[in-house]
Amino acid sequence: MKESEIESSIRTILSGVQYFNYKNNFYKIISPSSDDYALAHYIAKTKYKNRIFDSFLTEEESKRQLDIAGIWTSEDENKYDTSLSEIEKLKVSLYESRIHSNKCKSIKSRLKGIRKAVNESHTRKYYLFDKTIEYHYGFIVTNYAVAISLCDMNSEKLFNKSDVLDISLPIIDKAYTEFITFSFSNEQYREMVRSSNWSSFWNCGKENVCGEDFTKLSNHQRTMIAYSKMYDNARQSLECPEEDVFKDDDMFDGWMIKQAEDMKEKRRENANNSNTRHNERMSRAGEIFYVAPDQEEAQEIFDSNTIAGRAKIHSRRKSVKQNPEGISEDQLPDVKMELRKKFIEQVKGS
Repeated sequence: MKESEIESSIRTILSGVQYFNYKNNFYKIISPSSDDYALAHYIAKTKYKNRIFDSFLTEEESKRQLDIAGIWTSEDENKYDTSLSEIEKLKVSLYESRIHSNKCKSIKSRLKGIRKAVNESHTRKYYLFDKTIEYHYGFIVTNYAVAISLCDMNSEKLFNKSDVLDISLPIIDKAYTEFITFSFSNEQYREMVRSSNWSSFWNCGKENVCGEDFTKLSNHQRTMIAYSKMYDNARQSLECPEEDVFKDDDMFDGWMIKQAEDMKEKRRENANNSNTRHNERMSRAGEIFYVAPDQEEAQEIFDSNTIAGRAKIHSRRKSVKQNPEGISEDQLPDVKMELRKKFIEQVKGS
């Protein structure tokens, strides 16, 4: 992105207002609030209940039709998932090879090739998406939310919330188009977040850079804040990567993936060490008393006993059943045997 484009986009995102021209008049779209979207979802759900969407496909139905037609099969889906997994692995390799420029070039070339194939496959994967209920539901939500957020230059709403339930006007169509075309890729969001232009605002307000009421944040604002916090957390990490890593999205992703994998491995090692210490303590213990919360866990505890331990339990249960009036501990078969053994050892010792 050009510097001027970055600055213009950041100013628009911070303001939460989009301006556009229609028939030589200026209008603005004030970012729909959570309340606006809640109403828009309610209206879309009402239309769904009224069977407005009956002529459209469900997402699952579209997948089946694509599979039957051979446009996008289950095999294609598996290849697609494999490609995404390969991209994740290559990102880690890129980070680990960051000091080897030739190897980095090779990995970047492979990433570019896989991404190109993935992007080209989207045409087939989403071939019927505009025929689905999900697509039209989303259109109704966004279109209505934009319509009730449409204002003149004096910030006066053009329509009441009940005015635009079932109408389509050219100015609303224009506003909708302006709203959805003001969009960015993840790479562009990250480029803007790393810019000095955004940093100057972020460092002043942090999470409140776009206002204290988070329910009024636009999708763009939430995304910018999320990426800003991601970079802040990375800089505060004990294993903070080099500055060059922050500037390379794939390399930075590789660092994050590796951090998550290392953390998972450490938790696994800690769990194994904890189990080992627990087993050592248990092996030195005599009898362990534990109240099981349910029958299933009680069975698991019983199964964890040794063969000798289970035999002892069965023997004691049998003795208790044979003595309904009660039996003292020293009369239990295993206890009597243990006492007899100790007596013999004492006699031999004397």
